[in-house]
Amino acid sequence: MVCHNCAVQCIRRGRNRNGTQRYQCRRCLKSFSEDRRSVGNMYTPLDRARQATQLLVEGNSIRSTARITGLETKTVMTLLARVGEGCRDLLRIRIHGLKVSHLELDELWTFVYKKQKRVMFGDPPDVGDVYCYIALDRSSRLVVAWHLGKRDDQNTSLFIRKVKWATTGSYQISTDAFPSYLPAIGLHLEKQASYARIVKVAAPGRIEGVLGSPELDLTETTYVERLNGTLRQHCKRFTRKTYAFSKRWRMLEAALGLFFAHYNFFWAMKRRKEKPATPAMRAKLTDHVWSLDELLEQVVVG
Repeated sequence: MVCHNCAVQCIRRGRNRNGTQRYQCRRCLKSFSEDRRSVGNMYTPLDRARQATQLLVEGNSIRSTARITGLETKTVMTLLARVGEGCRDLLRIRIHGLKVSHLELDELWTFVYKKQKRVMFGDPPDVGDVYCYIALDRSSRLVVAWHLGKRDDQNTSLFIRKVKWATTGSYQISTDAFPSYLPAIGLHLEKQASYARIVKVAAPGRIEGVLGSPELDLTETTYVERLNGTLRQHCKRFTRKTYAFSKRWRMLEAALGLFFAHYNFFWAMKRRKEKPATPAMRAKLTDHVWSLDELLEQVVVG
């Protein structure tokens, strides 16, 4: 370690309470601590934060991540909250005014603290069943927008507003028969989107063109439903019949932000006669596969 003022080699002079090494200059006798990169204002070293983040996006629970990394459970939760919220903001900034041709929309069920049938009078409004709305670009497989909320008209409208912010130009939208989509799309995207929905009343169901001039032969939600399975596999909070469900709304939203950022910028998919590329690369948002260090630099590293 070299003194910042004298450019002289320093000697070690004990440690701080958080374990970082302190040094003292032989010439000016000033003392200072070693440079220690961390996540935000946390004491967690960057290498352990990287390891914990990697475990979380690969489907590990909070407690299993804490056991593997040696971190406290509260530290892992704080790390998830800060990284996940940073990823949420990163996606909102990076994905704006994107040119798309066909979007698939769907909702994925989960719950916070307890299932809806267990909710009692006086419980907080964010307890019970909750849905993750997802908008997927069919050509690039990019998640252009997502929203966490109840399955009602108000949250559907908020989700479609996010879709409008993320996209530009004219395109087609395909959804299931959830009735709240029609008024929301008609209000926010009437001038730029054609809309068709799949009514799954009986196999094989039927397809209805309800807004604009959609191509009915291309109407499907296959890819976004496949993404639902990937999300349940790699985000422990969505894995069914486990103790790893979310107890707080904020942590569920942070976990989703981390997953979607990882999926868009890390998930290299291989297609026939093409090199592996992430959805963000195919959407021209970046030219390379991101690393966890790059993601942490973008969101919370101080």
